[in-house]
Amino acid sequence: MHGLLSSLKIPASDEEVGYKQMGEGTKRSYRLTLWRGLRLMLLGGVLGGLIGHQIDGNLQQDTVQAVESSSGNTILPDCGVPPEFCAEPLAKKTVRKMDAHLMARNGMDTKEEFMTAHRPFWAHNFLYTSVGFGNFRGLAGWYTGEYLTYNALFPKTVFTQMIFAGEKSTATTTTYGRTNWMGSFRGIDGAGAPITIRITDFYQVDADGRITYNFMMMDWADMLRQLGRPVLPPAKLHEGFVLPPAVMNGAPAPISQFADHTAAEKCRGIVKVLLHRDLVEQSLNVTDWHPRATWYGPVGIGLARGSTEYRDHFIKLLRSTMKNPVLTLKVLTCEDTFCGAHGVLYGDHTGTLFGLQATGKRLGLRFGMHYRLDGDKVVEGWAIFDVPGLWEQVGLDMFKIAAAKTPNTVAIQPPLPASSFRF
Repeated sequence: MHGLLSSLKIPASDEEVGYKQMGEGTKRSYRLTLWRGLRLMLLGGVLGGLIGHQIDGNLQQDTVQAVESSSGNTILPDCGVPPEFCAEPLAKKTVRKMDAHLMARNGMDTKEEFMTAHRPFWAHNFLYTSVGFGNFRGLAGWYTGEYLTYNALFPKTVFTQMIFAGEKSTATTTTYGRTNWMGSFRGIDGAGAPITIRITDFYQVDADGRITYNFMMMDWADMLRQLGRPVLPPAKLHEGFVLPPAVMNGAPAPISQFADHTAAEKCRGIVKVLLHRDLVEQSLNVTDWHPRATWYGPVGIGLARGSTEYRDHFIKLLRSTMKNPVLTLKVLTCEDTFCGAHGVLYGDHTGTLFGLQATGKRLGLRFGMHYRLDGDKVVEGWAIFDVPGLWEQVGLDMFKIAAAKTPNTVAIQPPLPASSFRF
C-alpha cells in the first residue's frame, strides 16, 4: 500500500488544485486529511475486491451445484450436434454433421483424414452424382473424383446456405458460394476471376442415418457467363441474382425446433399438385403461385417477379419446347413451409431450350427446385437445371464450346425494377 501511496502525485502548491493561499496550519491539516482519505479509499478497494471475489466464488459454486443433479446427469443430452439442432430430423442431422467437417476443413484433408472423418456419415457404396464433375461411388471415388478437383479449382469458397430442409430419410440445401476460379477445368482457364456459384444438393439416407445418395448441381452456365464465356443467349429477365428466403425463420431456413409438421404435410400436397400442373400440364393458370411471388430462375431464364413473369418466361418456354412431358421425381422433401424437389422432366424437344434448337429427340432435363409457401400459395421459388447434361444428350459439350470462346466482358444485365417487391 505504501508503494501505491508514494506513487500518487501531491500538488506542490495549493493553487494547483484550485485552492487559494492557506496558512501553514491549514495546509498541514488539509494534507493530513487527504492522506487519510486516500488510505481509506485504497484499503476499501482492496477489501472490497477480496470480499467481492469471495462472494462471486460462492455464487459460482452455488450455480454449479444447481446445474448438477443428484444423479450427475447434464441438463441436455448429447445428440451429436449443438443443442439448438437436436430437434432436427435424422437426415438433416446427418447432413449437418457431414457439412460441418467439410466447411471446417474445406480441402485441407488428406485422403486418409477424409475417409476417417466421413465414414460415419455415408453408406458403404453410396452414389455421389455431380453435374460437371461426374458420378462416383463410395468415399474414395468422391475424394479423388470431385473433392480434390473442386477444392483445387475453387479454393476457400465462402458458402452461404439459404435453405436447409429435411425429414427422416431425405434432406436438401440450396446455397451460393463466393470464390475464385483458379486454374483450368475441362479446357477453361478462369485466371483467378471472382465468381458466385449457385449450388443445390439433395440427399437420401438409410434407416441408420447414413447417406446413400447425394445429387449436387451448380449453375455452370451462370459461372461461364461470369467468366465472359457465355454459352446461352442473354435472358430477357435479370440473370445471376439470388437471395435467401424473405422470412425470419433462420439462415438457412427453416429452424427445425420451431418447425410446423402439419404445415409441412400441407405444403407437400400443394407442391405435388404444383409440379404436375407446371411441368406436366404446363398450365398457364398459375394459381398455385401468389401474384407477387419471386422466382429465382437459372441463367437463360432469369429472375421472375410475380406469377405473370413466371408464367411468361418459364411455363410458356416449357409449352413450346417440351411436348408430351413425363415427370420423374427422385426426392421431394418438406419441412415447415419449405419444400425441395429433385427429378427429371422428359419431353419431346420441339423448340429452343437453353440454347438448343429443336432436335425432335426425347430429352431429359434434370432439375433442383425449392419453394417457400405462405398459406396455400408459393411466395418464393429457386431453380437450377442441368444444362450441361441436356446438351450432352444431343452430342454437344458445353464446356468445350465455352473453352473455344475468346473471353470478353459480361453482357449488360437488364435493370432490376425500381419498385420491386418480394416476400
